[in-house]
Amino acid sequence: MVTSSSVRLVSSTTRELWNEWHAPSGYSINVATISYLLCALDDCHLLNFMWNTSTGELSDRKKISLGTQPITLRAFSSKNTTHVFAASDRPTVIYSSKKKLLYSNVNLKEVTHVSFQFRCFSRHLPIAKEGELTIGTIDDIQKLHIRSILLGEHARRICHQEPSRTFAICILKYNPASGEDFEMHFVRLLDDQTFKFIPTYSLDTWEYGDGIYDGGCSGGCIAIWCAWKDKASKTSVDEGVQNVWEILQPNGRRDNK
Repeated sequence: MVTSSSVRLVSSTTRELWNEWHAPSGYSINVATISYLLCALDDCHLLNFMWNTSTGELSDRKKISLGTQPITLRAFSSKNTTHVFAASDRPTVIYSSKKKLLYSNVNLKEVTHVSFQFRCFSRHLPIAKEGELTIGTIDDIQKLHIRSILLGEHARRICHQEPSRTFAICILKYNPASGEDFEMHFVRLLDDQTFKFIPTYSLDTWEYGDGIYDGGCSGGCIAIWCAWKDKASKTSVDEGVQNVWEILQPNGRRDNK
């Protein structure tokens, strides 16, 4: 039983009140249930509880923020599993895996409401926002595989170059052999499939890599913004140079334009 300020769990057979939770004053509640009880508040927060369906006990209360607009919840099924769609300015699919409640962002800017689910097309959802209705599907949740690559140096800037399938990284390294904190700047290329290093290129002695981005050319160019530093004072000056390099395959050689 849901009111404007509380959630009450009542036995469907005996009408006995099992549990009751009161929202802060002025908050309304929208509820969808899976193995948890979810309560959406008007202040853009979502409460979730572990729910013992036998005793009606609520436990493990948690509160998270989902966007900046009020949230509405709608349960839907995908591959015989119940999920919850949280509609807001940061739409999110909520699901349970290995006894944990997980949240996956949806690639939409804003969703006002998910109104119903087609019985004959169980994978399709009508997603509404102001002036627009979209009928779409939710893809399977993808797992993130994280791999750390040891550089041994300080990575200052990075960009991905699609035609050459490489990452270009501006590297800063200190040279202890000089007897002082002498900075050396490089550009390192990394294969985006094997994560193996292709050649490393040194910038000029007083060039400091301050920016790097994909040049947008079909041939595979990257642009590197370099600030100049005064050789005497070693301080930055308001001057610099832009280098445009073409990444050639398979040896990764560059053309400095």
